[in-house]
Amino acid sequence: MNASERRAAILEVLSGKRTTTSEYLSNRFNVSRTTIKRDIELLSLEYPIYTTKGNNGGIHVDSDWKYEKKHLSEEQLRVLKKYISSVRTSKTDKAAFVSILNDFSAL
Repeated sequence: MNASERRAAILEVLSGKRTTTSEYLSNRFNVSRTTIKRDIELLSLEYPIYTTKGNNGGIHVDSDWKYEKKHLSEEQLRVLKKYISSVRTSKTDKAAFVSILNDFSAL
């Protein structure tokens, strides 16, 4: 899993749990807490994510926020590219398919 995929997965976790800890995310994604801290800092620039310290601290999102996945994973992209290269279709349909892949590719 690359950094972009991990950050998307962190957003999915936050969307479901609403609150979590860097320790939980670190263990879940098998990366250091420092890596999670950097991920959260970057994500908080675009998403309503905030952190609190103390006994009830953690990583939180606004109560009305929901993550909508917008990108294909590397594996999804690989499979779709393989599929489109093996299917007979019109040039117009193939161009539309490639456009969709480009629009939803995180790369």
